[in-house]
Amino acid sequence: MTVEQKMHELLCAYALGEVDAAQRIEIERALAASAELRGELEKIEGTIGLVRETLGGGETMSPEAEQALMTAVKPSPKSTPWFSNGWMRMAAGFLVVGGGAIWMHRLYEINSGARRAAGSC
Repeated sequence: MTVEQKMHELLCAYALGEVDAAQRIEIERALAASAELRGELEKIEGTIGLVRETLGGGETMSPEAEQALMTAVKPSPKSTPWFSNGWMRMAAGFLVVGGGAIWMHRLYEINSGARRAAGSC
């Protein structure tokens, strides 16, 4: 789970009043330091308010509907850099090592040819 996902879940729990005292302090410090988090909390509270208004008095959502709602309000994942994938790092490593080997071989051939042409075998 990424830091953003963890903070989003904490903000949801905070908005629903489901955090303990230590988490509340952590979240309130983060909110005080970040306008982006305050905006995210406003979105979450708006969504929760809309759901509560729609459901009225005492009705509850089915687990499927709750899951669909949580999926809808989760922040979109940020794109990950290519080098975070192990296979891509390995392929890049092979490319660098292979390119270096070809380059070194080519330099060797050039130097060998120059020595032969100069007559110093």
